[in-house]
Amino acid sequence: MRLIFFILLLSFFSSCSDYFSSFPAGKENKSYYKSDLIGSWRFIEIKNDTSSSTEKHILEVTSIDNKNYNLKMIPDEYPDSFVMAKAFLTKLKPNEYANVRFYEKDKLEDGFLIIKFNLSNDSLIFSTIHKDSVKYEINSTKDLVTFLKTYSGNNIWNSTYKYIRNNK
Repeated sequence: MRLIFFILLLSFFSSCSDYFSSFPAGKENKSYYKSDLIGSWRFIEIKNDTSSSTEKHILEVTSIDNKNYNLKMIPDEYPDSFVMAKAFLTKLKPNEYANVRFYEKDKLEDGFLIIKFNLSNDSLIFSTIHKDSVKYEINSTKDLVTFLKTYSGNNIWNSTYKYIRNNK
């Protein structure tokens, strides 16, 4: 049962309709520290065009250093079946993005889930890119940056997830 839930949780954060890039949206050494991200976040809703549902969970964000973050998604029902990821941030005005790579057996997987995020008071909102909205081949970080700057205001986003700060 835990394995099934782990697979479901992983599929939530790596939906088959989400775009995974071979390249990040920026350079890791240009990432920055954002203290407001650090903490525990309670998932409250998802908005998307599909009928998918998401299990209740906590997203814990901790800093590895001043440029990298660990993400830990902990399901309410099976807290031992958590999913881990590593992220670094990129600012492409006016938006901020997290370049997320998931761990598979203590090793980082290939590919980046590019997440546009916004922090407002005690709310964290993030969106993933729909794979069908990437209409041309992206062969470099520069290509991805051009795509994001050109189309980020358009309807390229797959799902929007909303969290509130978890005060335990």
